[in-house]
Amino acid sequence: MSYINGLYFYFGNQYHSLNLLHTELTDYVPVGKIKTDFYERLNSGSVFKQQLTPGYLDDNKVFWVLPLRTKYVQLNSITIEKISHEELGEEVFKTDLILYDKAGNKEPFELSLINKPNKKKREIPEIIQIINFINEYIEFYGEYSSINFEKFKKTLPYELGHECLLGLIKMLRFEFWSDSRNVPGKDNKFWNEAIITNLPNDNYLQPLFIQSLGKLKDISKSNELFDKYKVTYDYESAWAPSHTRSQFEDPAYQTDALLKLSFDLGKCYNAKSHLFNYYNKNLVSDDALFIQRY
Repeated sequence: MSYINGLYFYFGNQYHSLNLLHTELTDYVPVGKIKTDFYERLNSGSVFKQQLTPGYLDDNKVFWVLPLRTKYVQLNSITIEKISHEELGEEVFKTDLILYDKAGNKEPFELSLINKPNKKKREIPEIIQIINFINEYIEFYGEYSSINFEKFKKTLPYELGHECLLGLIKMLRFEFWSDSRNVPGKDNKFWNEAIITNLPNDNYLQPLFIQSLGKLKDISKSNELFDKYKVTYDYESAWAPSHTRSQFEDPAYQTDALLKLSFDLGKCYNAKSHLFNYYNKNLVSDDALFIQRY
């Protein structure tokens, strides 16, 4: 009797171990030697293709071909194409998948990642990382149709740390204004305003920033700019002459506001939810945040 003792890719007459989450067995068959390497000639160059076949290796060193079902994703194969055209070479990873949703619907899908010269290279472990993330996404949303697969070509699904959040908080811009209103026969009204701009243009982050800003004092959205918000503070009445609106500096308020924002956003921010939001094609996200991280 032969026993399964590992999860592998077979290519180039060698076995390479895998690390996929939630792996389930499907139908499998024993095979002998698999032809995986071959060339295709093009008019302008050549393509070297390498087929990676997933499966199991038993204790008799017999390889069993096995499409891998990892919860909501079935991995059938990965083809690596090394393209030679003049002096420019590219490497393309084409991953043959079947995606499942929680309702049992399924759809074939090919995920293609391109390695260009002098760029950060994609490797098989990164493809596995994407597959694991797709599983988490479908577990969260229940479906795969909203995934923006094009973004996998730009960056990998890394969670942003709180240091990124602190960086965005520090990028906020503050303007301070003192204003007043004359009230005949009564005390005049006086108040200060903090105009806060440069909020992140991100569907997940911006509501969190607005929520936290609203805890500072009375907040109202300005119609002048998309990311311009006004916080009114130090509102008082006094028997004193009113004055025209004037700008001033208030470093103490700004420091206090940034500390409160950092504390509150640190409690509210969820890196996993932000990552799901980024790969949801129906939502607006700041690409630069994740691409810079990669």
